[in-house]
Amino acid sequence: TGADSLHGIGQAARLASLEGLSTQDLNGRPLPRLAERWSESPDGLTWTIQLRTSAVFHDGSPVDAEAVKRSLDRFLTSDASRFSPGLQDISSIEASGTYALTIRLRQRSSLLLDDLDSPITKLDSAGAVIGTGPFVVTSTSATELHMAAFPRYYRGIPAIDHLVWRLYPTVRTAWAATMRGEVDFLYEVGPES
Repeated sequence: TGADSLHGIGQAARLASLEGLSTQDLNGRPLPRLAERWSESPDGLTWTIQLRTSAVFHDGSPVDAEAVKRSLDRFLTSDASRFSPGLQDISSIEASGTYALTIRLRQRSSLLLDDLDSPITKLDSAGAVIGTGPFVVTSTSATELHMAAFPRYYRGIPAIDHLVWRLYPTVRTAWAATMRGEVDFLYEVGPES
């Protein structure tokens, strides 16, 4: 349903509108995303993350070190952080420059870069989440969620300009819509189908 942010429409919207400092390649190795690059101290306890200067939040504000620090601090105090063991080793986060972040660890962590894929977000004055991804939610209803391409996306404007995520009451109606050419992609269809 659309009410669950971890499944269905909510999850699809998060995947298209939120992103982290890192992502993984096809072999599962970490790649920079909002981070441009990173370096590790010889003892493995201090990481310096250089952020992309061209990245902005959907409200136009920069994805700078202070904003990323606030986002990571918020994430570390949330329930979701328990699923990110690499972040549990963080002892401190410091904005060491306008676009440089220093992360200090209690112990070496082979999972840190993997878990830096946690979404970097900010909150507006009403507490709504603002992301950095290629798409922005433009409207929602009980059965649909509309997204538009973010024109200032640092990796370039997406080739698809508009997404519509639609809930279907049954798998059968979703398949029927697909067969009629009304649906380009089915998401979270059970294995029995």
